[in-house]
Amino acid sequence: MTGQAVTAADGVDATARLRQLELAIGVFAIALVGVTWPLWLSGGAFPAIPLFEAALPAPNWLDSLLAVMLLACLAVIVTAVVRQMSVRHEKVVPDDGPLRRRFWLLIACLWCALWILNQHRLQAWAYQYFLYAIFLFACRPQWALTLCRWLTVSIYVHSAIGKLDWSFLHTVGQEFLVEAFPAVAHWSEAASARLALVMPLGELCVGAGLGVATAIGGTRFGQLVGRCAFVVALLMHASLLRVLGPWGLNHHWGVLTWNLFFLVQAWIIFGAHTSSGVAGVVGRTSSPSNTHIGNVCTDWKSVLRRVCLSDRPRFYRWELTATLACGAAMLLPMTAPRGGWDHWPSWGLYSPNNPRMVAWVSQWQWERLPEPLKSRLSSRPQSAKPRAEEATGADSDLSDVREMFDGRWRRLDLGAWSLSAVSAPIYPQDRFQLGVLLALAQTAGLDRELRVEWQGVPDRWTGTRSVEELSFQQLDGFRRRFRLNALPRANMHRW
Repeated sequence: MTGQAVTAADGVDATARLRQLELAIGVFAIALVGVTWPLWLSGGAFPAIPLFEAALPAPNWLDSLLAVMLLACLAVIVTAVVRQMSVRHEKVVPDDGPLRRRFWLLIACLWCALWILNQHRLQAWAYQYFLYAIFLFACRPQWALTLCRWLTVSIYVHSAIGKLDWSFLHTVGQEFLVEAFPAVAHWSEAASARLALVMPLGELCVGAGLGVATAIGGTRFGQLVGRCAFVVALLMHASLLRVLGPWGLNHHWGVLTWNLFFLVQAWIIFGAHTSSGVAGVVGRTSSPSNTHIGNVCTDWKSVLRRVCLSDRPRFYRWELTATLACGAAMLLPMTAPRGGWDHWPSWGLYSPNNPRMVAWVSQWQWERLPEPLKSRLSSRPQSAKPRAEEATGADSDLSDVREMFDGRWRRLDLGAWSLSAVSAPIYPQDRFQLGVLLALAQTAGLDRELRVEWQGVPDRWTGTRSVEELSFQQLDGFRRRFRLNALPRANMHRW
């Protein structure tokens, strides 16, 4: 397929696929906001840390208002798409495509506003849907699908690269393996780590295969590689649902819902057929012109040509903007190890290689904490063995801390608190976790009874982290290292 000649079948198929994708995004976004609803409200169940200090004085009611507006816009999208898909072909239905595009722009703006008020809401799935909203607003159906495919490929690739390190292979990867194959628990550490390596390598192959199918889907080689990657992707997400579900590690519903979305999305944008009967990226086609992408270079040149020569330059400039946004989202994760981009927007999924804050409170102060708060924080003594995801290659550091404090301190489990309060994992960034500790110290009066340890990004080969011990008085100076805000909204603490 070239930019100058697009077959009618391709256009119909792209429009049908795009409607299905819009429906899936709308339904799953509503579901994910629903299962993490306390995160989006103004109730203050967990400290709110804005992205920028300018948002600190924002009123409480604004969060709930924006969340309701977001759900309303998503519901409008779902209703409009269902209406379009349910009519018979012989009926003439007014085209609401331009109106839907404006709603997608509004949805993208609402995502941004909610993140500015609380960076905890910058969940990986919300970031993905934000980018999709930009593509759906700015692009023609075929190019919107192209950008969605490339973004999905980058998610698989960056997620796999993030797991190719000591931390994943010896902690979270081991949990997955033991749950799927209990006999692995009796293997040697080296053997089980080598087996865990299969998971990120398989995910990397999925991303590479789907990338090949997207780039050269008009060739037999591209179709063969794409079909294999498509099948492996379905098996991978089905396996994750088995391991992480209620019958396995029993992760929260947000993780399971997002994995289910990837299953549906794979069928829509990479699957063999749609309801229109036209072969897709990994389907069988009789010629290169029957594929969605055909020649990627030609399509990119087509976008630039339309920007320069079209009689509607404004629309195609939006399309170019969306293309640049997709390129940035694919490249910025490479700066994450040096602190240039956050862990979740870099698709650090199930990977514990993020910088973090670890805190301990004295036993005396622990007894004085409010009971509702104590029930949500870890109450186990510090002498207890840390969970694998807490240790992450720093067992020796934790042992030194236990010895230094002579057993009089308890570790605060901020991750458990987040899951209990808002049904979502804590934002995996040291900046955000420092803000949570500041809010906790200010509200519960822990200023003299709090010990904090900053742990940097672990070494890819050894899992060791750089460690810096901080007193409460040093936290204010430490937060000034960050480019973004690490202060909590003072009017949001109601725990």
